[in-house]
Amino acid sequence: MDANNPARSLFTGPVAYRRTPARPFKRLRLFDVPDIGAHLITPWMGFAHHGIHVGGGKVIHYGALVYDIVRRPVEEVTLEAFACGRPIFVVQHDTLPFDVAEIIHRARSRIGEHRYRLLTNNCEHFVEWCLYGEQRSFQVERALEFPRAMGEWIQGSIASFAARLLRVRAGGEAPQVKGS
Repeated sequence: MDANNPARSLFTGPVAYRRTPARPFKRLRLFDVPDIGAHLITPWMGFAHHGIHVGGGKVIHYGALVYDIVRRPVEEVTLEAFACGRPIFVVQHDTLPFDVAEIIHRARSRIGEHRYRLLTNNCEHFVEWCLYGEQRSFQVERALEFPRAMGEWIQGSIASFAARLLRVRAGGEAPQVKGS
């Protein structure tokens, strides 16, 4: 259980959103209404789908996609349509550079935009831009980090193996076998 965020231990949502940035989030309960300008997420196939609550039970988000085939524009939909039967979580932000009115204005200014790109302009990029003025997707960054980390691990493993092999051939210590 996370002492700083008890809700985190109950979270069964998107795995990709469990890591940095460390922003607490809370599950929206039945009949709860998020604050206007709230950053909302809902789990979708191991990822988080993002939107901005604009009041009146409406959310602005980049529309749904199906494996990057069916792309939809930035649109204003009901909370129910945003969630598609999945739970909704409210992401907490310590400080924001824009007030709520500006966040809503920024979100509405892009309604109808039809430039969705999974790696460079997705729903998280959109929400981060509305909130901070910077298009960024932490989920994409983490996904792209994996191949680099694996490459470094493989490179380190090969280098370690080569160093042990050279020590053995040079008459140094014999490699240690686990369990002996």
